Amino acid sequence: MAVKPLHCVYGKFIIPQRVVLAIVLHLAMLNVYNLRVVINVAITEMVEKPPPSNRSRIVDDCPNLLPEKDPPIKDGQYKWDSNDQALIKYIFFVGYFIGHFPGGWLSDKIGARHVTGTCILLAAILNLVQPILIISGGEYWGFVYSIIIRFLIGLVQGPIVPTIATFMSNWAPTKERAYLGGIAYAGGNLGNIVGIIVTGVIIYYTRSWANAFYLWGFLAILWYILFLFTVFSYPETHPFITDEEKTFLAEIIAKKPTKFHVPWKEIATCCPIWAIFAAQFGHNYVLFAMNTDLPKFVKEFLKMNIKNNGIVTAMPFVFCWISAIGSGFIADFIINKKLMSILNMRKLYTIISILGPAICNVIAVYVGCSRWLVVFLCTFGMFWMGPFWSSTKVNVSDLSKHYGGILMAIINGFGAWAGILAPFITGYFTPDGTLRQWRLVFWIMMFIAVITSVIYLFFAKAERQNWDYWEGEAPPTTDA
Repeated sequence: MAVKPLHCVYGKFIIPQRVVLAIVLHLAMLNVYNLRVVINVAITEMVEKPPPSNRSRIVDDCPNLLPEKDPPIKDGQYKWDSNDQALIKYIFFVGYFIGHFPGGWLSDKIGARHVTGTCILLAAILNLVQPILIISGGEYWGFVYSIIIRFLIGLVQGPIVPTIATFMSNWAPTKERAYLGGIAYAGGNLGNIVGIIVTGVIIYYTRSWANAFYLWGFLAILWYILFLFTVFSYPETHPFITDEEKTFLAEIIAKKPTKFHVPWKEIATCCPIWAIFAAQFGHNYVLFAMNTDLPKFVKEFLKMNIKNNGIVTAMPFVFCWISAIGSGFIADFIINKKLMSILNMRKLYTIISILGPAICNVIAVYVGCSRWLVVFLCTFGMFWMGPFWSSTKVNVSDLSKHYGGILMAIINGFGAWAGILAPFITGYFTPDGTLRQWRLVFWIMMFIAVITSVIYLFFAKAERQNWDYWEGEAPPTTDA
């Protein structure tokens, strides 16, 4: 009998390869976010504390809240002001935006496997060399190298989310799309958790911010080795899939044509796609503000040291990760029991996931100087963000079976500008880190969340669009 070491058979129970795919993609997003968020925590220890600016009279909003002490850092600390730090953070999203489009097109044309693996491997290598270049370059050239490396990491990470959309189009049946997509995309939340906590702990105990970069780069390379043996672009090219699963997927997944053609005009004028983009932008603004700026808020306002900063910053993403996975199972159960239509389920989850965290964040800056009450509100708010990945993210695959990667490249790519806007606004409006300044930042977040949620509510759809049907395919007689 032929040996199939990756057949994933335990007794008589066979794990479907589409589930294995979702789990490995979950780990992919884990590594992607580890490589992305390490700088957000590390930079609080890479820079010297600047003197107060002259823009306003500095007031200690919480005089009874004593600052927690950090250990001395062995690696260099640099005089990069809040605008310099913001540039290091948001230059990533410039590259991230650019990388989406060739990545999405390539994944739909040649298969997502090659694009995903190559991009994460390159990001890991760049992350490994980043601290070496910064330390050797000193204050000026270290800053320049940081900008270049962060841009390049963003560039090679840009294709990852579009490739997952392509995987979902090729592997996920409609009735399993919410939970398979929820598992795959939720790895980003786990990356926020692990990356932020472990980065803080490593810096605290090793007194070196560089060690965190080395750890995440090495682990991403280990993931790449696992990926090569477990993930394939299509069911028909997978060497370990059972005949039963291959036949099942062949009957329900759209076939790829010999000639690949993209209906750019129809895509550009499709209102449901713009509705998803609005939701993506609102979600990204809230997420990236929490992801890139929460460590700054915790250090400046709550006065926590690097270890506790990492733990507190990660706590919201723990509950977001749990919610993201659980909400996918709940959504598919409700839809399959016909308790709610696919469209209404997508809309409900999307509105909750954008407005919920924004409301809690606004409340958090009005509850006084209680560290743990602020942490609770931020954590409770992020719990409600979890359903986003099993609603708006998989909504792309509702609209199209052939162009999932390209659509996600457009939506997530342009949505990445929220990642540029959020740290820029935070850096501009919080030069002194006062409570009044932080309140303005969170109210701007709330305004963006409301506007984008309303747009999605009125214009979203969950039916496959007419331009997605190729010659030989017939649109269904009833809506999805």
